[in-house]
This record gives sequence, structure tokens and C-alpha cells, in this order.
Amino acid sequence: MPDATRDATRGAAVRTAASTTATTVIDPTPWLCAPRTGLCPVVVADTAVYRDDSHLSEAYAEALTPVLAPSLDRLMGAR
Repeated sequence: MPDATRDATRGAAVRTAASTTATTVIDPTPWLCAPRTGLCPVVVADTAVYRDDSHLSEAYAEALTPVLAPSLDRLMGAR
């Protein structure tokens, strides 16, 4: 996983900002890293996962859409 995600200072700032603005933050780690090993691949099935040190590639974000949609729908109150 990119260093930006593991940066404790940045994580604390995100949590503080989310709390202050009543925003929900979704931790993407379960969708990006192997649960048992904690390894976070940079390529999955010939698709680059990251476009830089802290952003998903557009192709991988698209590939995650069906997986993330149920969680996002629940957050947004969709039925």
C-alpha cells in the first residue's frame, strides 16, 4: 500500500477532519491488501492498482466498482 496510506500523521488528520465535518471515511485496505499477509499488490490481473503514491488507477477503481457499490449504497441510503 502506498506510504501515504500508512502515514500516521495523515491518518490522524483525515480522522479529525472527518469528525469535525461529520463525514464518513471508508478504509480501503480490505479491498486493496491481502488479509492474511497484509501485502498490497501494485498489479492485479494485468491492471495497475495505483497511478501514484496515494491514488488508485482509474482502471482499478473501475474494477472495484461492483465490489464497493453495496457498501457505498448503504452509506448513501440507496435501496
